[in-house]
Amino acid sequence: MQTTTKIHTKDIKIGMYVSGLDGGWEGTPFPFQGFLIANGQQIKQLQQLCEYVEIDNSRSINASILDTAAVKKLVEIEVDPVHQDLLDDASPVSEPAPLPILAETSVHALADELEFFKAFGVREAVGQNVALFGEGQKPSRLFWQHNKMYLLVKGEVGILVHGIHVNTITSGEIFGELTPLILAKRSATVVTNSPCELISLTESQLVSGLEKKPEFALMLMGIFVQRLRQAAEAALSSGFSTGHKANKSIPVFNGKMMRELVQKLEDSAVTHITAHQTIFRKGAIGMLMYVVLEGRVITCVEDRIVERSGPGCVIGEIALVDQQRRLARVVAETDCSLLAINHQVFLELVKNQPAFSISLLQALASRLRFWRTGEPFQGDL
Repeated sequence: MQTTTKIHTKDIKIGMYVSGLDGGWEGTPFPFQGFLIANGQQIKQLQQLCEYVEIDNSRSINASILDTAAVKKLVEIEVDPVHQDLLDDASPVSEPAPLPILAETSVHALADELEFFKAFGVREAVGQNVALFGEGQKPSRLFWQHNKMYLLVKGEVGILVHGIHVNTITSGEIFGELTPLILAKRSATVVTNSPCELISLTESQLVSGLEKKPEFALMLMGIFVQRLRQAAEAALSSGFSTGHKANKSIPVFNGKMMRELVQKLEDSAVTHITAHQTIFRKGAIGMLMYVVLEGRVITCVEDRIVERSGPGCVIGEIALVDQQRRLARVVAETDCSLLAINHQVFLELVKNQPAFSISLLQALASRLRFWRTGEPFQGDL
């Protein structure tokens, strides 16, 4: 019985297993033994490298939201069955070669950001040498005007930490986004370097906007994830990996939301992990994120635990958002039950449940603040 099919690269879908290339494997970033298509980036790369590929149907999976058996198969692929020491990052499973990062245009993203801010925010004109907010400034539910995030339309602003200029923001960039989401004190001072035109959003304006335009949450998540990766890389290179307490992950789902999601996806999407078992490794391709239903998991980078997550928290969402490789290793600290969510389910949650988007943005904001400052989030949401 024939198990392979030759198809054009324009017909490749996520979940297909590529077993052959029309030009051979030499000079490509892919493993010669074949690989599973996990994201759109791999498809783009294949379309640039060749015209036809061989698909092994027996090893391909259907990653549809309706195919719960496929979700279960993805869980089995990504969860490591080998028990190891909590902080041992050695991987007994061979990982595919890293994929080249494809440059994406930001023109449409900027247009969508501007449209969202114009629809739900307030336009402000500010002169030169004006401090928009100060380092250490605490947010307040009573004085909501201090809890703004901004889109810079025209002009230039500077970011200062401990009085030292560390970065410059130019037109089209969003800044100050953490405070409206997690009510954390400002980690820097922002001063206008020239007369500026801005559009500001308060917490309530952001929430109202996401209820009407949920797709903006994906864009904001992408910004958070990009900055989180940059902050983690900078922190680790400067010796951040020692002397700091682990962050505590913010729950994204409450009990009711978890029960409804489990009922929708059925038992095949739930996997049970024993203590000390690796859930996924740093550098692995992110095909799924997980909701912690029971138990606790830890996130490890290099030789330290950087975050603990309990029931209602999510893990693995960073790689799912940007379709890049895992930022850290995640291990079960206790026996756990996890609910697997693929990209299709994730998109449906963003589209149909604004509360999910807000909670996930808050969790990402907490992680970003942790990597920027080294301080675990301890605020009230």
